[in-house]
Amino acid sequence: MRQFTIVIIISVLSILLLAGCQKSESSQIRKARLVGAENLQLKQELKEKGQQIEELTAQIEALEVEKAKVIAQSGETSIKTLRMLLESEKRAEAIVIENRKLQEELEKLKAAQ
Repeated sequence: MRQFTIVIIISVLSILLLAGCQKSESSQIRKARLVGAENLQLKQELKEKGQQIEELTAQIEALEVEKAKVIAQSGETSIKTLRMLLESEKRAEAIVIENRKLQEELEKLKAAQ
């Protein structure tokens, strides 16, 4: 009878130990699944961020090209403006010279009368 009781106690303890191990395995499995799901989510976010970086890099390159065009155009505009200013100064100088000549001529005509 005593041996029978010992066998029953050992059997019950074995069952409890096995049940406890299974429980911890299932919690480890749940943790592993959660970690796996989190890893998948992080990989997806990383992929999306990589795509955003590529898009922003392309935008930066396009803006750099546009900036170079604007700088070139503004340089050309400045050159055109300077040329027009030079031409205006030449015309103004010619007009001043012509005006002096006409004044001298007018004075000669007045003196002749």
